[in-house]
Amino acid sequence: ESKSITINNGTIYITSSDDGFNAAGGTGGGEAVGDYYLYINGGYIVMNTGGDGIDSNGYAEMTDGVVIVQSPAQSAIDVNGVFNVTGGFLVAVGPSRMADAPDDTSTQYSLLLNFDSVLPAGTVLHIQSSDGNEVLTFETSREFQSLVVSSPEFVAGATYDVYTGGSASGVAIDGLYPDGSYSGGARYISFTISSPVTSLGTVSNMGGRPGGGGQGEGGGH
Repeated sequence: ESKSITINNGTIYITSSDDGFNAAGGTGGGEAVGDYYLYINGGYIVMNTGGDGIDSNGYAEMTDGVVIVQSPAQSAIDVNGVFNVTGGFLVAVGPSRMADAPDDTSTQYSLLLNFDSVLPAGTVLHIQSSDGNEVLTFETSREFQSLVVSSPEFVAGATYDVYTGGSASGVAIDGLYPDGSYSGGARYISFTISSPVTSLGTVSNMGGRPGGGGQGEGGGH
């Protein structure tokens, strides 16, 4: 926790009973937006938190790097001001009642998906484009109901399918399968990217705000 946090490089693993990164002043708190800043410019970051994962009472920006967040109790992302994503790869899972996502000011496309029910630890999530290009294959280690993904693989105007369940071959690195193949899952939903943040599912925002527009089409639950 600090008023200003900057990560430029390195490998960081955080297991915490409270927040992972928290740009805040240490007194007061709440939802007021202040002069607090979190910058992620690179590195490889894995968070398993009891509190929020990425938390800022002001501004947050991600320009590069890989960030994996699993937060079953609090918001995986909780930015009270603007969260700008211009690069890198982000996957975050947590509860839907506090779902938060990058803002529409971002230049990289993102998905915020709230599922109909809580999914258990060990669920495999897979996202691919309609022509078969993989965006994400990820096996969770904690229960969740909300998924946020920001990836340079997302392209405006393209349609993507989200699958749950099934299995993935290859070696998982912190839940991610960079190589191998996915099979056996059920298509949950399809969506077409038409804005910087595609928001799907029911959002009850206790600790942040929902993402932007986009088009969603229900799949085979």
